[in-house]
Formats: sequence, C-alpha cells, structure tokens
Amino acid sequence: ADYEYQGTTKIDVTGATPMASIELSGTNDFAFYVANNKAYFNYDGYKVFYELESGLSNIIEATEESLGAFSSFNASDITTENMVFAGIDKDKSTVIKYNLTEASFVVVVISDKKIMKVMHYNEDGIEYIANYDYTAVTVTLPTDLSTYVQK
Repeated sequence: ADYEYQGTTKIDVTGATPMASIELSGTNDFAFYVANNKAYFNYDGYKVFYELESGLSNIIEATEESLGAFSSFNASDITTENMVFAGIDKDKSTVIKYNLTEASFVVVVISDKKIMKVMHYNEDGIEYIANYDYTAVTVTLPTDLSTYVQK
C-alpha cells in the first residue's frame, strides 16, 4: 500500500517547557503534540498520551510503528565511506548526499549556515522531505486534549 502524508512541524522553545506540534494529513490523519511534559498522539481519532518523564523511547517507537522510521540530519552520520557527493549548487547552497545503508540515503541542503531541506529515502522505499523555516511560530493545541487516554 502507498501512504502519503503532508503537514507541518512546529517547535516553540521560548517558554519554560518546550511545546511542539506535528500535524500530518494524507492516507490517514496523524497529529502529535508536546505540552505540559506530555506527548499526545492522535492516529486517525485514536487519542493517547504519554508522560514524558517515562522517557522518549516508547514514544519514538510508537511513532515509527505508525509512520515508519524517521531520520534526522546528524553530521556525525557522514563519513568518507558513505559520502556520495557534496558541493555548491547554482543558488550557492551546500548540497550533501550520503548513504545511511545500501538502500537508504539522505540529501541535505544548507544555505546561509542554516539547514533548508532534508530528504531521506529509507529501506522501505519511504521518502521524507522536510523543508525548514526559522520564523517564530505559535503552537496551537487542540481543545480536546483532556479526552486523550494515558498510556
């Protein structure tokens, strides 16, 4: 089955505790919120939350189970062995491509010392494209968080 998602991730670190939201729509709807030291998940109407004090590993596992494994850009992942190419494109952006495994790779675009885009293709043929925007955001939480069930 082909799955396709599109949406926005917002992270606000200006307050006493960080807040974040991921809202994706597509094959199924998926939403994830961090607020008040809790992580809230909404998988197509199945609404649960986790206390963050118990660690993030179960939350990451639950997210990967639902959407497939994520990869974020980590400079230490790049070695001389797995580097495919690195260079400057016509827009004066730095473009780096490297292999995570034989079947998965990452492309990173950096401009003005900021990550602008990360493209990740994983072993399952799943493609993630993240465009980065550094403008200030307001995380808006849904009004029904009290109905989410603790896990």
